[in-house]
Amino acid sequence: MAILGRIRARGILLIVVVGLAMLAFIIGDFLNSGATFFHSMNSNVASVNGKKVDAMKYQAAIEQLTDVYKIEYGRNDVNEDMMAQIRTQVWESTISEMLLEEEADKLGLTVTDAELSDHIIGNNVHPIIMQRRAFADQSGRFNKQVLINFLSNLEQAGDNDQMAQAKSYYMFWENMVRTDLLQSKYLALLSKAVVANSLEAKAAYDARLTSNDVEYVLYPYYQLADSTFSVADSEIKERYKKQLKSYAQEPYRSVAYVRYEKQPSQADFQEAEKFINNLKAEFDTTSNVAELVTYNSDVPYLGTNYSETTIPADLKDFAFNGKVGDVTPVTLVGDIYRTARIMQTGIMSPDSVKLAHIYLAQVDSVRADSIMTAVKKGADWGELAKQYSADTQSAANNGELGWFEENSLDGEIGEQAFTLPEKQMFLFNNGQGLQIIRIQERTPLRQKVKVAILERKVAPSSRTIADTYNEAKKLAAASKTTEQFNEEAQKAGKSVLPAVNVVQGSEKVGNLRQSRPVVRWAFQAKEGEVSDVFECDDVIVVATLVKASDEDHRALDDVKDELRTEIIRDKKADKMIAEINGKSVEQVAQMLNAEIDTVENVNAASYYFGGAGMEPAVIGKASTLKQDETSAPVKGEKGVYVLHDIAQHENAVAPFDAKTEINQINMRTMYALPQQAIETLKQKAEIEDKRLKLY
Repeated sequence: MAILGRIRARGILLIVVVGLAMLAFIIGDFLNSGATFFHSMNSNVASVNGKKVDAMKYQAAIEQLTDVYKIEYGRNDVNEDMMAQIRTQVWESTISEMLLEEEADKLGLTVTDAELSDHIIGNNVHPIIMQRRAFADQSGRFNKQVLINFLSNLEQAGDNDQMAQAKSYYMFWENMVRTDLLQSKYLALLSKAVVANSLEAKAAYDARLTSNDVEYVLYPYYQLADSTFSVADSEIKERYKKQLKSYAQEPYRSVAYVRYEKQPSQADFQEAEKFINNLKAEFDTTSNVAELVTYNSDVPYLGTNYSETTIPADLKDFAFNGKVGDVTPVTLVGDIYRTARIMQTGIMSPDSVKLAHIYLAQVDSVRADSIMTAVKKGADWGELAKQYSADTQSAANNGELGWFEENSLDGEIGEQAFTLPEKQMFLFNNGQGLQIIRIQERTPLRQKVKVAILERKVAPSSRTIADTYNEAKKLAAASKTTEQFNEEAQKAGKSVLPAVNVVQGSEKVGNLRQSRPVVRWAFQAKEGEVSDVFECDDVIVVATLVKASDEDHRALDDVKDELRTEIIRDKKADKMIAEINGKSVEQVAQMLNAEIDTVENVNAASYYFGGAGMEPAVIGKASTLKQDETSAPVKGEKGVYVLHDIAQHENAVAPFDAKTEINQINMRTMYALPQQAIETLKQKAEIEDKRLKLY
């Protein structure tokens, strides 16, 4: 279908709109329709404040976003890494969307059809729509008429798979706009509750009025040995109880695993070398190099013109010192066997050209010739572009299309654009209209060569992979417990790698790509169990479950050492403060045989305290010292400080303006509000994650 084909032709990297406005469709049509085998299983993938998310509908949301990715990228499939990203986005968006809808319902917030229409085809087109290249004209800029034509074609066309995909694609973005508008209303209402007042404005202003230069001495915690302080179990339990909220966690698994790389064997190297050598004689002499390379090389022949900076480093001397027809011997570069042949030398071409065009909506050769003649006789190109070009957006900018690198333009356009001189024009018929293309500028000419490269990457054969798999299988078969797993791995000379805090939503274990199946296994296994063999991308893995925790908070035993360290640090601080209380900076420095350091221009807005780094409590005290005042000991992150003010500065600031200060504070608040709002809703919500049932 022409519409869908145009979408694919203009595919670009998906601009993911992060946050609450990401996937409105999830809670829309997909969460309220359909039935599959998931229903017969009574399976739900999540529960948010008691509202269930049906697994079938959740899977439909994943498939929907997958289709959108395909269209935006202009490809027919997506790899597993991209699928992991899609699944994560669908999950985060599902939760955020449900929480937003729940809050909006309580507050009576809605988005009307009239509002939505205004932000799709009205006077206030939403950026989400404007960023879609499917709705752009020839210049790549958003054009409302293109969108209207797109919608009109959707309405008039019959039902088929491609049309259904195009409609779904449009509805995806329409629903994203709807959700973003709802989010904006919710945040606008919420912002009224966090607006700054005049007292906050005056405090923020006063904090910038003065800054202090202070000298200080640090009594570092490490100077007192931990062994001189005792900590009772009751103290640890009391602090654990007090800080319990900070130890909240998701159910997690800790695993250990051994990885077997799918690496080519010596036989695989020999096979790849033989493959290239068998083609070498033909490559050296054939008159159809392009066909031979395209059909046999890992990289097809593209007729690329190489400069000294773009040609592979190992071929530079050969290419720029040889003659046409010269061929290199077969060499191994990393894991690639390669031979190259010089096809053309003495090429002088720019690296980039700046192009402009006048686009005639119909193939009108007579008009095109008259325009080109007028330009040659001195007519203003920019004015002619504005008058005749059907590409209205580029026409408004004198027909400018921008800069293009060599090899980024294919076929006839690329050939002429990089061989013709500046200000030269040529015609290109794209089948729908006629382009008068003009070379506005180009970079200096550089010497280049055309080189054909025949190469073969050494990859592990199926036999090699089978041998590696069998080696991993032996480890799995010989290990029934974690202890045996560790012993057998050591015997085999394999490293056991840890992966802690693997949660249900984890897409991978450790740094293993495409290891979601290992996550699923870990949540179904028992502690001490050893897995069968997993294939994770180009790695074969055997794992063991070291620890399983389904508690809502980290156990006391897990944080006991952290708590003991905190308590000891507090006891050190108390002892240090008692030792140096009432002493001057010089006295403390003499007592500790320490240096006195200086920090200049400290105020409440400071982020670092000189070389001491992030010390918020110390900065707070330093910024409030009066002239020549010495502070009491201050408990910091690295130790206990004594400060002395040595100078105060009046900073050059504009007169106080309450309105300006309030606006600045509100802007900072609004910047962080969207993320803070949804995170707060998540923390208060009852969210049950059952994704392991689905994937």
